[in-house]
Amino acid sequence: MLQLLYDPDGFFASRAADPSLLGPTVVVAAATAANLVSMAVVMAKVTGSLDGTPLLRLIASISYSVSLLISTVGVFITWVAVTAVVRFLLARRGRTQPFRDLFKLLGWGYVPAVCSATVAAVATVLVYTQVTFPDDPARLSAFFAARRNDPAFLVSRLSFLLFSVWQGFLWFSAVENLYDVSARTAAAVVAVPTLGWILIPLIGGLV
Repeated sequence: MLQLLYDPDGFFASRAADPSLLGPTVVVAAATAANLVSMAVVMAKVTGSLDGTPLLRLIASISYSVSLLISTVGVFITWVAVTAVVRFLLARRGRTQPFRDLFKLLGWGYVPAVCSATVAAVATVLVYTQVTFPDDPARLSAFFAARRNDPAFLVSRLSFLLFSVWQGFLWFSAVENLYDVSARTAAAVVAVPTLGWILIPLIGGLV
């Protein structure tokens, strides 16, 4: 796996003929786990600060548990979606490969996502464990908005951008080696999911 860091072309070239599912699954699962740390910290602080009936705490716990579940499934769904988009765009250019092979190789591209989510988790712990959460659910939106520009979150946002560029480069290398296409074609194809990966969270205020 270290080869992925210093020689991604060689890494994907050696696996293009017979890619394994185990490695990329572990990588995507690690990215999911890092995301869950951030959500768990916030969930614990919110539910612990609510001033109200046990029913209100129960509703909040259920709400955040559902959010944890969605976050867990969501990372794997993006893996499938990115693969589908890349395969569709390549098929339009007359290039076809088994979905499963592309799926396995693109999963390795989530290594930067593990790094990005880890930085975000550290930022979340640093910021939210040092403040008192409001006891009124109606004030939570303003509370979170006021902390979006905390230096720790600004660093997290910048790291997300940098790691996302790296992620796009790994997807580029995977496509180039599996499909044996030109660098221009591979770059044009992976630009679509890479831009989506970057813009959707930024526009939605998720990072």
